[in-house]
Amino acid sequence: MPASKQELLKDTNGEYSPNNNAPVIEAVSFGSSSFTRLKKEMYISDDYEAELRDLIKQKKAVVLAVEAGGRYVGRVTLRHDWGDETSIIEKDFPGLPQINALEIDEDYRRRGLATMLIAAAENEARRQGFSMIGLGVEISNEPAKKLYEKLGYSYQQVGGSDTYDFLFGKPNPQVYKLRLMTKSLQTEANHD
Repeated sequence: MPASKQELLKDTNGEYSPNNNAPVIEAVSFGSSSFTRLKKEMYISDDYEAELRDLIKQKKAVVLAVEAGGRYVGRVTLRHDWGDETSIIEKDFPGLPQINALEIDEDYRRRGLATMLIAAAENEARRQGFSMIGLGVEISNEPAKKLYEKLGYSYQQVGGSDTYDFLFGKPNPQVYKLRLMTKSLQTEANHD
């Protein structure tokens, strides 16, 4: 679980500042009434819920959510596996945790909430002892790629290729082309 809730809001100058009405980021316990609310408000599918249940039982996932205005408006999962892509990514990046299922409600986008959730996931990974983190981004998702680049993520080859295939959806999965991006979680203090 993350050490504390973050109560920060991006102000008009693009800076984060304390705010009593600011969104709050918290770890959401699976099976809790908060998770039930998160599932409903952020549209978590039954299939993804079952996947999360298994990962959380194995202590291989933490769900982080941001609440604003009395409801959940964003979520992200820090996972210790890569699902269907495990073998190809695990071969080149063994043990790499991933930022997964980052989603922000449309009415709350462009307010810094995705950046806050990513930072919370990075902090949780760092707290768990990881020195690097990764994520997969769809090759056509330019806004996400720009955000991740701005946050210090860099592109990596996987299995000698710039992209890898990700199968999503049941019962008839679609193939998506993704790029792997990674970021070092070591701070200057860690390098001394």
